Amino acid sequence: MIRRVLGDAVTDDFEDESKARAQVFVLLVLVDDEDFDDAGLDAFLSEVRNLADQLIGSARSS
Repeated sequence: MIRRVLGDAVTDDFEDESKARAQVFVLLVLVDDEDFDDAGLDAFLSEVRNLADQLIGSARSS
């Protein structure tokens, strides 16, 4: 996942559950690293939800 974001050509041999677990782990590490207070975490999650909604909407219309 990270290598793909960095532009490397990689094969997609992972199951959906493995991908989801890796994504959740990366998200948890990133959130922990930011050391958000409650308001900051709420703002971050709201922004991420909006971005996810936009990406899902774009993927569905393609």
